[in-house]
Amino acid sequence: MVLDTTTQNREKIRSIKSEPTRFSNFGDISSVSGSKMIDPMEHLKRTPDASVSDMIEGIIHWTQSKYGTEEFISAKTEFHALTGRVFPDEPFYHQRMSYFLDFFTFQRPIQGMLRENDGGFTPFSHFLDSEFFGKSKKFSALKERFIDLGNFKYSLFMILKVNKNKMILRDLFDKEKIEFGKNHHFIFNGFSYGAIFQGFIFHLASAPQISRGVILHPPNVSRIIRKSIRQLKKDQNPDKLKLMSRLAKQHLNFVRQRFGDSKKIYSQVPR
Repeated sequence: MVLDTTTQNREKIRSIKSEPTRFSNFGDISSVSGSKMIDPMEHLKRTPDASVSDMIEGIIHWTQSKYGTEEFISAKTEFHALTGRVFPDEPFYHQRMSYFLDFFTFQRPIQGMLRENDGGFTPFSHFLDSEFFGKSKKFSALKERFIDLGNFKYSLFMILKVNKNKMILRDLFDKEKIEFGKNHHFIFNGFSYGAIFQGFIFHLASAPQISRGVILHPPNVSRIIRKSIRQLKKDQNPDKLKLMSRLAKQHLNFVRQRFGDSKKIYSQVPR
């Protein structure tokens, strides 16, 4: 059900809780279980059916061990310039940091790692080409799962149907429909019919999975967003990422302004 007022929309979007950021800081990339520190790479080797979070954590741990924390510092600066800066005391901080980790892992090329045919090696593509899996068949199932992880979509998705048992989405760029059943790991709480969110969907062999770092836009600006997409498609060189970066900044302005007019916020070009 679409909420009636801008204030309700804002509070509902704020109420969507992401798990705490997978890493408390970029200088210590280890997962914690009870009081024991677990090496993410060793954890992966013991977990052929690793979760998306486990796989992303392993990739980032591997990247840090190979390139140091400088990559994270540079990436975070770029991310803030693209999508707006967030602070640890803000209620949506963990959600935005999960969005950042997806950006770092799957979109941003590692500095100095260039290839002829594209923009460069991302941490994900570089890790997949690494010697981590070796030639042993022991890790073949895990490698296949990582290959499946590469079948992701980063886009704007509109909610066509949502209830406690099912959610159906449409990719607003290529019009593909994606369905999630009641056993899906993601809780549908906070999603409304007709609303639009942006972020990653991972098409694993078992079922599609929504990243925990999505940005959910207020339902009453859906027409504005769809109009922006139609205008973008008319461009000679459409820049999808530029549009999504602008929307991320507008969303940040929206959730920070308790009584701001969402339609006005999304109609203005953010600074």
